[in-house]
Amino acid sequence: MTVRKSPTIAFGLQVSAVALKAKAGFLTARDQLALVENMFAWADGDASARDAVRDFMALAKIDPAAAGRRLQDWLDGWSPETDSRRTEEVLAGIDAARPDWRARKDCGLE
Repeated sequence: MTVRKSPTIAFGLQVSAVALKAKAGFLTARDQLALVENMFAWADGDASARDAVRDFMALAKIDPAAAGRRLQDWLDGWSPETDSRRTEEVLAGIDAARPDWRARKDCGLE
């Protein structure tokens, strides 16, 4: 089975992780560098993403928790693919795409 990899999802997950680390007080320079590198790799043509990362980097020097909140707020409105409110819908789609291995006779579960 081939899995489609989405740069939007990858960047959204990176943004979410960095925002949560900043809010929790565990943001490192490596996290910030990875965010910038991945923005160029996965969302280079997106002016909104570029602005959000630039603003985050500037504010993180002064108030990392506020920077994390602002970045997370931006992420919520950035892309329908990364909308955390769609979790159940996305999970249902993933389950539908996977074969139900538990129903196989050779697994010994039936």
